[in-house]
Amino acid sequence: MTKGFKGVYWLAIIVYTLIFTALSFVASFLSEFLNISSMPSLMLEQVIFMLVITPMQVGLMFIGIHRAREEKASVRTLFAYFNKILPLFGMLILMYILLALGFVVLILPFIYLFVAYMFAMYVMIDKRVGIWQAMELSRKTITRRWFTVFATMHILMFINIIATIFLLIGLIWSVPFSALVMGVLYRNLFGLAAKPAQPMTSSGPQDDLEA
Repeated sequence: MTKGFKGVYWLAIIVYTLIFTALSFVASFLSEFLNISSMPSLMLEQVIFMLVITPMQVGLMFIGIHRAREEKASVRTLFAYFNKILPLFGMLILMYILLALGFVVLILPFIYLFVAYMFAMYVMIDKRVGIWQAMELSRKTITRRWFTVFATMHILMFINIIATIFLLIGLIWSVPFSALVMGVLYRNLFGLAAKPAQPMTSSGPQDDLEA
């Protein structure tokens, strides 16, 4: 399961980071060029990042999910879900609203919902369901194993913190390991895809972007 995954995942992270940096530069340039004030500029940047970066973040997660299911893990998965921009954007807005309400009411509902909705975007794509149905499926499924998911998140966080101590070298192994663990966790909670989550691509020679 782990053979070749580290290289594929780090290549995906490098591509993601380059695009993230380029978008940051473009957003900053447009703000200066158009002479937009600070608050509208910040809102514009957030919308751009939500529309462009979110599908790529979903793709990163699915690389780990595919490998956990012993399916093909490819850097191309990073770009596989741009056709879901609007549903992902709508789900993010709804989750932000619910999380904000949970935080205002009491911190405990915020923590509960933050964990319970962590797989909602992937469920929506993987199971091919609507926004609210995906959020509820994620919440109800994770609730039955809430403390396990919560503990797993914090264990992985601790591992990555320890990995940074040794000149960040440990992250070479800990970051792909964390992605794979999250993929296994998702697989164990939600099973296999209802239909192939990764869009089919035309046949042709495979390059070094795939493992």
